[in-house]
Amino acid sequence: MVTLFAMTVFTSAALLFIVEPMIAKMMLPLLGGSPAVWNTCMVFYQLVLLAAYVYAHMLSRIFTKRRQVIIHTALVGLSIAALPVILPSGMTPPADRSPIPWLLLVLARTAAVPLFVVSSTSPLLQRWIASGGRTNPYALYAASNAGSMLALVAYPALLEPFLTLHQQSATWTTAYVGFGLLSLACAAWAWLSWGFGKGQLYPVDETAVAEAPPPTATLVRWIVLAAVPSSLMLGVTTFLTTDIAAIPLLWILPLGLYLLTLVLVFMERSILPHALMDRLLPILVVPIVSLIIFDSRMPPALQIVLHVATFFVATMVCHGELARNKPQPAYLTTFYVCLATGGSLGGLFNAVIAPVAFKTVLEYPLAVVIACLFRPAASSSVSRWTRFMDLLLPVLLGAGAAAMMFAFHGADSKTVAGVLMVFVAPGVVLFGFRRRPLRFAAAVAALMIASSTFMSANEHVVFRSRSFFSVHRVTVDSKIGQRRFVHGGIVHGMQSTNPALRREPTAYFHRSGPAGQIFASVQRKPQLRVGIVGLGIGTLAAYSRAGEDWTFFEIDPGVVEIARDPHYFTYLSDSPAHVDVVLGDARLKLADTSDRRFDFLVLDAFSSDAIPMHLLTGEALDLYARKLSETGVLMFHISSRYVELKQVLADAGMTHGLVCFERDDLKLTEGDIANGKFASRWLVMVRGGEQMKELANDTRWEHVLPRAGRPIWTDDFSNLLSVFKWRG
Repeated sequence: MVTLFAMTVFTSAALLFIVEPMIAKMMLPLLGGSPAVWNTCMVFYQLVLLAAYVYAHMLSRIFTKRRQVIIHTALVGLSIAALPVILPSGMTPPADRSPIPWLLLVLARTAAVPLFVVSSTSPLLQRWIASGGRTNPYALYAASNAGSMLALVAYPALLEPFLTLHQQSATWTTAYVGFGLLSLACAAWAWLSWGFGKGQLYPVDETAVAEAPPPTATLVRWIVLAAVPSSLMLGVTTFLTTDIAAIPLLWILPLGLYLLTLVLVFMERSILPHALMDRLLPILVVPIVSLIIFDSRMPPALQIVLHVATFFVATMVCHGELARNKPQPAYLTTFYVCLATGGSLGGLFNAVIAPVAFKTVLEYPLAVVIACLFRPAASSSVSRWTRFMDLLLPVLLGAGAAAMMFAFHGADSKTVAGVLMVFVAPGVVLFGFRRRPLRFAAAVAALMIASSTFMSANEHVVFRSRSFFSVHRVTVDSKIGQRRFVHGGIVHGMQSTNPALRREPTAYFHRSGPAGQIFASVQRKPQLRVGIVGLGIGTLAAYSRAGEDWTFFEIDPGVVEIARDPHYFTYLSDSPAHVDVVLGDARLKLADTSDRRFDFLVLDAFSSDAIPMHLLTGEALDLYARKLSETGVLMFHISSRYVELKQVLADAGMTHGLVCFERDDLKLTEGDIANGKFASRWLVMVRGGEQMKELANDTRWEHVLPRAGRPIWTDDFSNLLSVFKWRG
C-alpha cells in the first residue's frame, strides 16, 4: 500500500518536472532563452501548485471520503482530454510591453489542467494515507521531491538529447496515462479501506489528534519560511548568470539543490542535522558579503561554488525550520497550502516585482538577509538593551566599513592595511554577531548597503536599468576615454568619448578582426542592404556608408533605448546610412520582411547565457537563406566560453548549400587591447563564388565541414549538452 502511494506521488512529481523544462523549451521560438522566461515559467508552476494545494485542502475538509475519491478520480480522467501538451498555434508575444501576462496566459492554455492534477495528487494522497495512522505522510513528500530531482536531471541528460519535442510530448502523455492508472489504484485502495462510505468527514482519525489548529502567527511563519528559499532559488540563478558567469543550464543547479533540501529535511532520519546547517550559514555568508565588498574579484568557478553552497545551506535552514514545526497529519493540507503560498509569493517577487522595483539583482542579497534572520535564536528571552544593540551595532559596522572602503580604495585596497581594514575586520566583526540572528542579519544588510554606496560613488555608472530580459548598465572610464555597455555580466559594446574616434568599431567588431575583414569584402557591392540580429550599442553601424540600408533586430526594449540615446552612444545617430531598429523576436520579425531582402545578414546573439537556440535550427537557416540575395553572405558571432556552435551551424547550413568558414581571433597584442579590441570568434556562410574562394585561400579561416549522420537541430529538437564546453 505504501509502495503504491509512493510510486504515484513519485510519478506525479517526475511528470511535473519533466513538463516544466519541456514547455519552457517550446517557448524558445517566441521569447528566446532569457532567464526571465524561465523565472516566469517557475512563477506559473508555483501558482498552479498553490491552486492544486488549495483544492486538495478544501476537498479533504468539505467532502466525505467517498466524494473525495469520486471527485479526484473524475478530475484525473477528465484531464486526459487536455492532452497532449502543445503550444496553441498563432501565438505571438507583444513587442511593445512586458510579455509576462502573455506568457502566463499561454502557459495556462497549454498545460494548466494536467499540471494542476499532478500537483494536487501528492498532498491528497498523503492525507488519505495518514488516515491509517501507521505511516508518516511526510515521507511521501520526500518521495515526491526525489521524483522531481530525478526528472530534473533526466530531462537534459536523457530526454532532450534523443527525443524531439513532439516525441517528448507523446512520451509524457503516455506516462500521464500511466499516472492516471496509478491514481485509480490508489483511489480503489482508499475506497476499500478504513470503512469508507460510513460518512466520516475526514480521512484522519480526529480522535487521535490533540493538537489545536495552528495559530495565524504560525501560518505566516510557514509562508515566509517557504517564500525565502523560493526567492533565493530564482535570485541566485539570476545573479549567477548575469553577474558572474553566463553559463547555459546553470539554472538546473539551484533548482536541483532546492528539491534536495526538501528531500533531506522531510526524511524520517535526516543525514544533515539542522543544528549543523545553522552553524554553517554564518560561516558561508561572511565570505559572500566580502565578495560583494570586493566586487566579485574571486575566480568565477570559486564564486559559483560559494554562492551555491550558501544558497543550499540557507535553504536547508529555512526548510529545516519548516520540518521542525510541521503539524500533525490533521493539518497536513493546511501546511502544504502555506508552503505553496510562500513559494508563489517568492516567485512573484523575483519574476514580477523585482524587475520593476530594482535596477540591479537586489532580490538575491535581500533573500540572504531574510534567511539569516530566520535562523533559530539561542535564547528567546533577551533584554531591551540587547535588542537595541541588535540594531545599533550593525549600523556602526556598516558606517565603519564604508569609511574604510573610501579610505582604502584603488591601489590602497591591495596593501596589507587595506586588506585588513576593508576585508578582514568587517568579516571578523560580522562573524562575531552570529549568535544573534537579528544582529547578524542586520549586519549583513548594513555591509551590503555600505558596499553599494561605495561602488555607486566610484563605478561612474551613468545609466542603470532593468527589463524583462536583463540588467543594463552604462559606465564611463574617464582615464581611457571610454563608455561601456554592460548587459548582465557581459560587455556588449564600448565607444570612445574622443570625437575623432567615436565612429571606430571596437570590442568584438574591430576593423582588424574577422568582422572588419568581412565587411571590407561585402562592401565592394554598392548600396549594400544589411540586416543585423542583436543591437548592442549599434557598434556595427560604424561600418555603414551613405546610400546603404541597415536594419537591426532587437528583442529587448531596454537595449534599444540605450543604443538610440546619443548621450550614451552615437553609433546609430552618427551613421550616414538609412538605419531602422525593429523591436521584437528576430525570427518573427525577419519572417515579415520580403525574400531576398538582404545582401549581408549578421547574427550577434550567442555570447550570453541566454543562448537563443531557435536562431540556430534548420528552420532558422531556411529563413535566413530565403532572406538573403543570391550572392548574400551570412555571418554569426559565436564568441562564447561555454558553448561550441560552429558544427551545429555547419550541419544546418549544409541543407541549404551554404559553405561554412570560421575564424578565431583570440591572440591580441598590447596594442590591440589598448585600441579597445576584444578576442572574438566568427563563422561565415556563403553559397560559393568569389566569397568562397577568398575565404578558402585565407589561412586565417578554417573550412568547417558538416558531420555525416548527425541530426540537425530543429525547432523540435536540440541538444545543448552536446555543445557545452565542459572545460570552459
